[in-house]
Amino acid sequence: MGGMGMTTSAAQQPMTTCESVRVLVVDDHRTVADAVALALAGEDGLECVGTAHTVTEARSLALTTVPDVVVMDVNLGPAGSTDGIDVAAELVQSIVGIRVIILTAFVDQALLRRALGAGAVALLPKDGTLTELLEAVRGCSDDGFVV
Repeated sequence: MGGMGMTTSAAQQPMTTCESVRVLVVDDHRTVADAVALALAGEDGLECVGTAHTVTEARSLALTTVPDVVVMDVNLGPAGSTDGIDVAAELVQSIVGIRVIILTAFVDQALLRRALGAGAVALLPKDGTLTELLEAVRGCSDDGFVV
């Protein structure tokens, strides 16, 4: 009977996993996406639900995994095509409660305005620290915009 209690306890363990922040990572550079995913996997309370490298993959994975947070690169393909901010706006409109953090190599006022208009919760430079990114992912439940 003691084994039954252990089974019940073990069955309850996934309940705490469900409380993890589910994160989708989108970056056209596979090394960057994989590194961010690896960093998320090593953090308590954070779970990487997938990585996408194109606009099409980002849309598909977001709709199938329904993450809490998307870490989205701005540049996802050829210049002039749909970018990460466009996809962020689509996801914010189609998935209730989703939060998007935009990553970019260059932060400027025009990009900041676009990110805000798209409904992103943060715009972070790629040359920032991993700690800053993880704090933004964890802080996504706060109201306010992180720059």
